[in-house]
Amino acid sequence: MKKNYFSLFVLTVLLMFSQVTFSRIIVFNINNGSSTGNLYQRTENVVVGDIIRFTNNLPYTITNTNGVMDCMLVPSIGQTQYKTIAPNAYVEIPIIDQSITNYTFIHDHFQQNKYYNNRLNLTFPLGTETFFDNNDFSFSSSNPVQDELKIIFKASKENVELNLFDMTGAKVFTQRVAQTDQAVMDLRGLSAGVYFLQIDVDNKKNVKRLLKN
Repeated sequence: MKKNYFSLFVLTVLLMFSQVTFSRIIVFNINNGSSTGNLYQRTENVVVGDIIRFTNNLPYTITNTNGVMDCMLVPSIGQTQYKTIAPNAYVEIPIIDQSITNYTFIHDHFQQNKYYNNRLNLTFPLGTETFFDNNDFSFSSSNPVQDELKIIFKASKENVELNLFDMTGAKVFTQRVAQTDQAVMDLRGLSAGVYFLQIDVDNKKNVKRLLKN
């Protein structure tokens, strides 16, 4: 019986780490301490693939009711999105490209004379890139990473370049491989923290957020 429990535990751990994600969820609340309409702003360094979680931390549902209240998400480009969000619930929007540089999260409660006006500014430290398919490679390491990170490509690639940047955009690691179907990055010399991994293949790039213990 003990052997069966141990086998189940090992299987559970393997399943937990079989699908590794390097994306980040960014929580952005509707109530950030001011209901007078003054603009609250926050700036986040992001990469394509990150997810913004717009959260209702008020004790009632925020929605759109004529003459009562509004709830809107306004991107820097594109159409305004009208939302209904229950207390402690949220809506999520993935960052799929670098065209939108901010979202304004608005809730106007006319009857209570309260107006929540919040803006999340998005910055991309690595600049504008041309991305290749996320499904073209995978990671065999867990996230956060300890000493090394192995990147496995579905097919052999030529002229692979791996660059690692810190939160300020400074390059802290680089590695080039002429032809390979996998690459191993030795990260033992790096401090713990958040990094951006940029993978260059055939003049196309992919950027992932990497956590280092």
